[in-house]
Amino acid sequence: MSKYDFVKQLIDLAEEYETTEGKTPADIETFALWLTYRSDTNRKNEGLKNKTYSVSDDFNKAQSVEAHISRQVGALYKFAKHYTKKILQNTPVNSIDEFGFLASLTTRKDYSKTELINQNLIEITSGTEIIKRLIKKGYASETKDPEDGRGKRVAITRLGLGIVVGIFNKMGDAANIIAGNLTDFEKKQLITILSKLEQFHHEIHEHDRNSELSEITEKYLQPNGTRSK
Repeated sequence: MSKYDFVKQLIDLAEEYETTEGKTPADIETFALWLTYRSDTNRKNEGLKNKTYSVSDDFNKAQSVEAHISRQVGALYKFAKHYTKKILQNTPVNSIDEFGFLASLTTRKDYSKTELINQNLIEITSGTEIIKRLIKKGYASETKDPEDGRGKRVAITRLGLGIVVGIFNKMGDAANIIAGNLTDFEKKQLITILSKLEQFHHEIHEHDRNSELSEITEKYLQPNGTRSK
């Protein structure tokens, strides 16, 4: 391959990126991550081409790509929850959700109750109970919302902050085992992909969480599974 053929191939790949992603690469690293993913996907697709499955085949192998993603994301969440519970079992915090609420409260002066609950992606009823427990334990406090006479603002107390700091110092161990045996490059790849997926679901959660799944699918996905414009 001549250098001119190589440059042409790069231009063609850049055009393919713009077509599939709907934008130009933010930087060389982003383009490189996409190219690596594209190459891996093409190799896997080539291996699966014309392959058929019988009833006796492993059912897991016959699952769609989307089904695999859903299952693996769910499994990884359970693994992460298991490791995190080991960190919390010898602390005053009773659950991962309680810790999540306290950790959120360290990022701002205060939150409205609704803001705090939405930040932690939890149901209103369950979130309200968590806030009540944190206030009762003295880890959080509530004050009247100056902009909403019926609302309350929630803030972390000095006691709660001390607990969060102590737990954060131990959470690094859980984070390390959750990241597992991935290389530094693979971790960056995973962050890039998961950030895109998280943003996609965050938009749905913000605007259409109460919609039917069929409505969400029609609004946010094209028939081929890509994001609607």
